[in-house]
Amino acid sequence: MSGPGYYPVRLSMYDWPEVRAATAVLEQALHAALEEKLGLKPSDLMPWPEGLDEAGIWEQPGVLLT
Repeated sequence: MSGPGYYPVRLSMYDWPEVRAATAVLEQALHAALEEKLGLKPSDLMPWPEGLDEAGIWEQPGVLLT
């Protein structure tokens, strides 16, 4: 893979305040598995834009899993 172009795993539909910590752990585990399988490096990732709604997240090119 060359250069930034992918967004980290994001499970925003399940990001309720009462389960936020568990959702973050699951997102990190899924992301680590994808990094390993796809051979991604930190430099292949870009931060999520601020203020996206669900549709905006799903429409982003470079989404790994959401």
